[in-house]
Amino acid sequence: MRRLEDLEDELALARYQLRRQLGEVTYVMQADARSALTPAVTASAREHLTFEIVCADEAFVAAQAFMAEDPAGLAIVSHTVDDLASNPRPPSAFPRGSTAFLRLRVGRYRVL
Repeated sequence: MRRLEDLEDELALARYQLRRQLGEVTYVMQADARSALTPAVTASAREHLTFEIVCADEAFVAAQAFMAEDPAGLAIVSHTVDDLASNPRPPSAFPRGSTAFLRLRVGRYRVL
């Protein structure tokens, strides 16, 4: 018999893949990524440069753990990550250690 957690993981992955096919997300799972933060021109606005956001698999696992507890908070995190495609260095970001990495505070969550 399959565990509930396994079914939830499969459902979350299916939702992600559907949203990706519909063009609703601008990030990819690390396993699907060809390269990190590579520029890509969108079809709707060829003159507007965007970036591909690569999320570590661990980030999706952590998000699934918080899904039942705080779905609204995770929705805000998701929108913030999506916004990084058009603005990878928002004014609210600050350096984390070296200047190569930035950190964002999104409610009680942190995005690196």
